[in-house]
Amino acid sequence: MAGYGLATYLTEMGEWYFPEGGSRDFGDYDRIGTGGIRDTRESAQLMANEIGGPVLYNPSHGPINDVAQSFWQKVLFGFGASLARQFAEGVRQLAPGPITVYGHSQGAITVVNAASYVEYPRGSTLNLAAPPISRLHSGLLGGLRGLNVIYRQNYFDVSALYAPSFNPLKFLSGLPGIFMTPYAHSWARAYGP
Repeated sequence: MAGYGLATYLTEMGEWYFPEGGSRDFGDYDRIGTGGIRDTRESAQLMANEIGGPVLYNPSHGPINDVAQSFWQKVLFGFGASLARQFAEGVRQLAPGPITVYGHSQGAITVVNAASYVEYPRGSTLNLAAPPISRLHSGLLGGLRGLNVIYRQNYFDVSALYAPSFNPLKFLSGLPGIFMTPYAHSWARAYGP
């Protein structure tokens, strides 16, 4: 199982989605995003429409492989990560100047790991929602690179189990998140009020 997750980690290639009716040229945008393991092509398109920029869709290979892939993304800090390299290439092509980056769920790890392959412009904002990585890890990246990091870890979201915070109640709230509807770990809830 873990070996298959490692192979996916090293070779996975996502698909780019652009806002409907928008340009296919990365240079026309200053926003970019990527989603998580529960996301679909439809939710990637919705995310692209909502953020007004390209979104990298990460195809699922089943829950066990996807969780294993996330595990490798966390422990190897993006070393050799194909999705992080692909995302970094998209970032390189964006309009110059500060950008806004969105990472939902597993996509938050991809966003942080992409910093190993590309220098996010100083003053850029990283919006990380339902991230399996810790606030400390993402905050350290922001502090070192001059980035604004917005970290959204909702109560009753299963991702709280994978990114325990200093708030033990938030961590424990991830347990019922296992049994909640998919909405508990969705793009809409993560970026909603």
